[in-house]
Amino acid sequence: PEKRIWLEDESHLIGNVFIPEEFWQQMRNAPVVYCDFPVEERINYLVNTYGDFNKEGVINAVKKITKRLGGQHAKDAIENYESGNLHEATKIVLVYYDKTYQYGLDQRSTEKIFKIEMEKIDPEENAIEIIQKVSCIKYQESSIVV
Repeated sequence: PEKRIWLEDESHLIGNVFIPEEFWQQMRNAPVVYCDFPVEERINYLVNTYGDFNKEGVINAVKKITKRLGGQHAKDAIENYESGNLHEATKIVLVYYDKTYQYGLDQRSTEKIFKIEMEKIDPEENAIEIIQKVSCIKYQESSIVV
């Protein structure tokens, strides 16, 4: 019987841990379900979910991506974060993450990318909608990357 494995689309490295090569190659060859949420919805969700994170940890995370984010953007993100403007800080950092994610999508075959426009971030409702919309996808491998 066909079984689906749902995974978040990740790079070869998650934090300091490498995804095993064979498994990562299977992920790279699998269909991708790209859930596209409005930017403001994403910002609000991230602020509500991570807004209480350790301040020093968040600042250090931004510092780690300074080179790719750009010095002025990193500075602005940190200043906004420190002054309590989490919305603006998140908006600045999302530009970097969106470019990085788009680059990853651009490396994949377009016929394996299934884009779903979503209005609101609600994990349970989103899961139901995703399952309904991808039910028509046929699988060479038994996995989809989300």
